[in-house]
Amino acid sequence: MEFNSLTLKRKVNQSMDLAIEFAQSFERNDILNQTIFYECRDGKSMTDSPYAIFKYLVTNPHYKDYIHIWSVDESAYGWDTIMQKYADNENVKFVKRNTTEYLFYLTSSKFLFTNSTFQSYFIPKKEQVCINTWHGIPIKKMGYDIQRGNPAGLQNVVRNFFFSNILVSPDKHMTNMYKHSFKLDGAYTGKIAETGYPRIDLTNLGYKETIIQELLSENVQIEEDKKIILYCPTWKETNVNNPSQELQQIIQESQYIRDEVHEEYNLLVKVHPFIYAAAQNHSELKQYLIPDYFDANEVMSCVDVLITDYSSIFFDFLKTKKPIIFYCWDKEIYESDRGLYISEDRLPGPIVKTVAEVVAQVKDIEKVNKDYQDNYQKMLEDYLPYEDGHSTQRLVDYVLGNNYDITTGCLVDCKDLAKQTVLLYVGGMKNNGITSSVVNLLKNMDYTKYDVTCFTGYPRTKQAISNILSVPDEVRFIYKPGYAILNPTESKNLRKFNKLSNQKNQKSIPWQGLQREADRIFSNRTFDIAIDFSGYSFFWAKYIIASNSNKKICFLHSDMLADKNREVNGKKIHEKNLLSLFYN
Repeated sequence: MEFNSLTLKRKVNQSMDLAIEFAQSFERNDILNQTIFYECRDGKSMTDSPYAIFKYLVTNPHYKDYIHIWSVDESAYGWDTIMQKYADNENVKFVKRNTTEYLFYLTSSKFLFTNSTFQSYFIPKKEQVCINTWHGIPIKKMGYDIQRGNPAGLQNVVRNFFFSNILVSPDKHMTNMYKHSFKLDGAYTGKIAETGYPRIDLTNLGYKETIIQELLSENVQIEEDKKIILYCPTWKETNVNNPSQELQQIIQESQYIRDEVHEEYNLLVKVHPFIYAAAQNHSELKQYLIPDYFDANEVMSCVDVLITDYSSIFFDFLKTKKPIIFYCWDKEIYESDRGLYISEDRLPGPIVKTVAEVVAQVKDIEKVNKDYQDNYQKMLEDYLPYEDGHSTQRLVDYVLGNNYDITTGCLVDCKDLAKQTVLLYVGGMKNNGITSSVVNLLKNMDYTKYDVTCFTGYPRTKQAISNILSVPDEVRFIYKPGYAILNPTESKNLRKFNKLSNQKNQKSIPWQGLQREADRIFSNRTFDIAIDFSGYSFFWAKYIIASNSNKKICFLHSDMLADKNREVNGKKIHEKNLLSLFYN
C-alpha cells in the first residue's frame, strides 16, 4: 500500500509538472509553419493514418522542405528499427514523449496529426492546425452510445474532437459517429473531411513481397509457397497488466487452426497493441506474431484470408476483396455488454463460435466467397465509397494545400448557426437543491433554440452519475480534465487571491493563464452565454469568467449576503468562497 501511494504521488507530481512546463512552452514558442507533428497511439507506434500521411509527404518532392516530428514512447517495441530506417533523412526527427523537446514541438508545429487523443494538459494554439484521423471505422458502439460506466470516461476524447480543426472520416457511418456518438452535432466548428481513409491506401497488393521479406527479417515464420491467414482478435477489455487468460486462449486457438490448415496456409497472428508486450514473451506464439510496429494495413497487403471478431480492421480488409471469417465465440456477451452497430446478417462473411467451425470455413473458402458476395459488395459501397488509393492525397491537398475543391467525398459542417450556444456550470450534481433546479431547467429547455453544454467536475459517486444521466440526451456534459496549465507565477498569484479574497488582491488574478486554462477545458470553443448556475465557488466560477463567451451570468439561488454570514456549528462555512465572488 505504501508503494502504491508513493507511485500515485509520483505520477501526480509528474502530471502537474508537465502541465506547468506545457504552459511555459505554450507562451514561449513561436509557430514553425513547415513543421508537422505526429503522434500515434500515445507515441507507441508509427502506423495507421498518421503514418500513411507521413509516408506520402516524406516521398513527395512538393513537400520536401517540411520537417516531420514523431512522438516516441521508448517503452514500445520497434522504435530502434524505425529510427534506423530514417537515420539518413535530416527532415525526420523522433522526440521522446513528455520531454522538454517534445513540448517544444507540440507547441510550435503548425500541423498536428493524431489517431487517438493528445494528453489532458494539451490545447492547440489558435494558429495550429490539429487533425484527428481516429483509428478505425467502428463496428462496436462508441462514445455515448455505450450504455454503461461513467460517462466522464469520454472527457478527453470529446475534448480532443472539439479542438480538432479537421476530423477524418471514410464514410457516412463514421461521420455520424463523430456527430452523434460523441455529441459534436450542432456545436463542432471544424470540418469533418469525409474523403476516404488514408490508412486504407496502405493496403496495396503491390507491397506484398516487401512486407513478407520484412516479416521474415523479424523471424516471423512464413513459408512463401503457401497462402497467408491473418488471425486478428480484438482486445476483450480484460486487465491490460495481466492478460494471461486471454493470451492462452489465442495461443491454443491459433495452434489448432495452424495444425489443421498448415498444408495450404501460413497462420499469422496480430494481437491488440494493449496485450502485445505480454504476447511477445510467449515462445509458442512469438514465431507467428506480427511485430506491433508493423502497420496492419500494410500487412493485409499479403493476406489471403482474415479471421477476426469485432475489430474494425475488417472494414479496411474489404479493399482486398478477399474472404473474411468472423470468429465470435462471445457474441451474445459482447452485444449485451458493449453493443454493435451492424447486425450479423449484414456482415461480409460467416459468423462462427468454435475454432472447428473456423477451420471448416477455411477449407471451404470458395463457398464463403460465393455465399457472401452480395454482402461484401454492399459493405464496400456503404463503408469504403471513396477508397480509390488517393484518400491520403485528398486530405493532404486540403490540409496543406488549402484545396477546398473536394470532388471525391465531402466536407461536413456540424455547427448549427440557428441555435444559441450555452455553457452551464451545474455544480457537483449531488442530490441537493441546485441539482434539482438544474435538472428541471434542462428538462424544460427548448433545444430547437439552444445548444447546451454542461460543465462539472469528474463525478465519482453513483449519485452524481445518476443525476447526470437523468438529463435530456440533447445535453452534452464536459468534465474538468487533468491539471491546470498555469505557469509558476500565475499559480502563485492565484493562490494569493484565494488566500485573501478582496478588491485589492483582485488585480493578482492571472486572467491570461485562466483564459488559457478555460480554452483547454472548453476546447477553444466560444459560447453565446456562459452561466455559473451554482454561484458558491470562485474555483468553478473563474472558468466561466475566463471562458470565451459573449455574455456571462452568475445565477443566485438565495440571499448571498445572508449565506455568507450564516453559521453552522459556529463557523461561517460559505464566507471564504462567497468573498471570492462578491464584494460588499
